Amino acid sequence: MTTIDDLMRRAAKMIAEDPEQARKFGGIYKFALDGEGGRTFIVDFTDDPRVTDGDGKAQCTISMTASDFIDVVEGRAGPRSLFFKGRLSISGDWRLAMRMRKLNKVMGGGHD
Repeated sequence: MTTIDDLMRRAAKMIAEDPEQARKFGGIYKFALDGEGGRTFIVDFTDDPRVTDGDGKAQCTISMTASDFIDVVEGRAGPRSLFFKGRLSISGDWRLAMRMRKLNKVMGGGHD
């Protein structure tokens, strides 16, 4: 079963392999994941793209359960449907949140 650690490593590897492509996403995202296996981490797509474990400043914070996050990234759930069901919340820059769909496709998912 995929874990949040697995997804963080996958994202870090993708960023390291093509930092220029990562910068095209722009912005700093915080993922605040609760429930079993939950944690908070930052994905920075600015000048020095990277994944950082733990809390920190971000332009867009996306909150949901760890299991819902895994389902989104792996294409079993869509962020839009989770949002309308009240299972995903967004604070900060909504324009960055709208890019989550494209980010989701890059990390392996594909739902809206």
